[in-house]
Amino acid sequence: MNIDVVILAGGLGTRLQPLIKNKPKCLVSINGTTFIDILLDSYISHGITRFIICVGYLKDQIIDHLKGKENCEIIFSIEDHPIGTGGAIKKAKKYINSKMFIIANGDSICNIDYLKVIKFHKHNNSDFSMVLSENDSRDDAGNVKIDKDNKIISFHEKNGESENLINSGVYILQYSCLKYMPDKESFSLEHDYFPLLITLNPCRCYGFPVNKKVYDIGTPERLHKYLSKNLD
Repeated sequence: MNIDVVILAGGLGTRLQPLIKNKPKCLVSINGTTFIDILLDSYISHGITRFIICVGYLKDQIIDHLKGKENCEIIFSIEDHPIGTGGAIKKAKKYINSKMFIIANGDSICNIDYLKVIKFHKHNNSDFSMVLSENDSRDDAGNVKIDKDNKIISFHEKNGESENLINSGVYILQYSCLKYMPDKESFSLEHDYFPLLITLNPCRCYGFPVNKKVYDIGTPERLHKYLSKNLD
């Protein structure tokens, strides 16, 4: 399928470092397979095979690990210093070929049908679509409200409130909407860009609810939860 996936894998992984010791968190081993391979394979199984991976911290380890991966095309967007999730997408812009593209966090996964999300995005003529997962009692995820037509009416990133739907870390964005990004090098998608998109007129922003949980490996507790899920 002709759609690019931009994966955000440049974070420091500070909270996980006591466990993984000088390794990028996307290379953590999950029952003998690295997390980044699990994530990439989830897209490849749906026929989505072109990836732009934003790397920064310990980038050489990620590049070395993935340089021989088959059945897909991988391009690395290299960050020499931290520039935030928004800055990472802005830097990767020159590598994106498709008119719409997927953005995915490199430390989380939600077991969804990506083709259904793409169909939803196209059906609504959406500028920005966010996959929304069920909340499993987390108070540090982005909270989202949608109307009866699934249009996003509010998005608040990690504000301590608890809504039924939370940001899953998977998005589809029209390339043309990159023009609305802040005019600075370093910024956050979740705090600085997505809330702006949702308020812009005539931007069309929709939420795609799924009856699935999002698993992230950003903390030792969540990594253990994901490992337990995979061992069940």
